[in-house]
Amino acid sequence: MVINSLTDDDFTHTYGVKLTGQYDPDVNVCISGANLQSYQFNRKIVTTPSFTMPANTPVKKCIDGSVANETFDLNSLFNKPTALIAYLTANPSVKTKILDKAGIVNVPSDGIVKY
Repeated sequence: MVINSLTDDDFTHTYGVKLTGQYDPDVNVCISGANLQSYQFNRKIVTTPSFTMPANTPVKKCIDGSVANETFDLNSLFNKPTALIAYLTANPSVKTKILDKAGIVNVPSDGIVKY
């Protein structure tokens, strides 16, 4: 059975499974005598911490060209609140992403820019 999506109403009902079919008589006796439990969908409550990111602070990074393949970790520009760090650690599927609003710098998913 495949359920592609649930509605709010689906969490209020109880469901059951009925096995049917015509098989060997011994199998049919087992199927008809099966004690199948009813079930109900449970909603997982997901909470996210409330936090305020710090205000923007202008940062300048000068490239002198003397270092080949220099990198800069843009993640170091952000001081993540403890609650956010704990939330991200407990929920590894949630990822942070750094975007350049002006679109000048293409920021890789790891936040490390190579120049």
